[in-house]
Amino acid sequence: VIIKSISFGDECADALIKDPTGEMRATVHGKVLEEEGDDLARGSGLVLRKVTVYNAYNGQSHLAIITPNNVVRCYPPASAAVL
Repeated sequence: VIIKSISFGDECADALIKDPTGEMRATVHGKVLEEEGDDLARGSGLVLRKVTVYNAYNGQSHLAIITPNNVVRCYPPASAAVL
């Protein structure tokens, strides 16, 4: 996925991620922020696996929960643009 936008909070970040199937809101765990540092920004590419997706009661709102176990690789914005 590509990070379309991201806003950092005290312990986690809220992001809008996109892939060829569309866009989805995501919460990024604080440990991911610590491990990836400045590589995690608007335009970064993430290779993810087994991501939990929370579905709201109405079935129309979805939220990906991204933890360290989900991140296979993070590409900083400059290298993600080449992909």
